[in-house]
Amino acid sequence: MVNTEINNVSASELCNIYSTNRDLYIRYENPNNEQADLKIYNVTGNLIKSEVSLTNELYHTTLDVAPGCYIVKVVSNSNVYLKKVYIQ
Repeated sequence: MVNTEINNVSASELCNIYSTNRDLYIRYENPNNEQADLKIYNVTGNLIKSEVSLTNELYHTTLDVAPGCYIVKVVSNSNVYLKKVYIQ
């Protein structure tokens, strides 16, 4: 018997992005062991920060930026995750 079941996992289960004050947290769970890159943009599209090689752990960074909305982008070989966060 061959198992043909497909497990549908939502994007929020694989990449959870959230902020508290000036701290940004990313929990990236990568079932394929792919490396992922992090890019943070302001609302006008300017790149604020870039990091490479996120792993299957909780990533934390403190942003020294003006309060406002920012776009967090996590890119792996097979997925792209985007989330708008508010930094105080």
